[in-house]
Amino acid sequence: MIVLPTLLSLILALGCLAFRKNLGSVRALSLVGSFFVFVLSVVIFIEVLEFGPQRVQMGSWQAPYGIAFAVDTLSAILILVAALIGFVGTMASQAVLNHKQEMRGFHVLYHILMMGVYGAFSTGDLFNLYVWFEVLLVSSFVLIAISREQHSFGGDFKYAIL
Repeated sequence: MIVLPTLLSLILALGCLAFRKNLGSVRALSLVGSFFVFVLSVVIFIEVLEFGPQRVQMGSWQAPYGIAFAVDTLSAILILVAALIGFVGTMASQAVLNHKQEMRGFHVLYHILMMGVYGAFSTGDLFNLYVWFEVLLVSSFVLIAISREQHSFGGDFKYAIL
């Protein structure tokens, strides 16, 4: 269960990429998917409150070599807040962005960014925290420059350097 927000965000990004020619489908998929991630985060939060911290080890590799996911109360709260902001951000982006920005892959990058956020909040070790942090950083660099305006490239460069 604790892997699902990250996995669902990856599936949403791939789905938005697959339907990239049909903006209506991409918008609907993005909005509905963001809502499901929010509902899932509520379920995870309730499970952590009822049963305590949740932990899962991916694959057959044990820690510290495998990919560990762990969610305690703090990370469940962070995932819940991130999912709420992600859902509201999806609604706001559909109201604010122009057609060109959305067609350049905004929704794909947005869900990759959210995948990195959910992965960072639910990781069980420092190495995977670094990996998830890089995933969200790279997608945020591209999201800053997606408008292709001069000030966004300058901001993107400063952001990358810092």
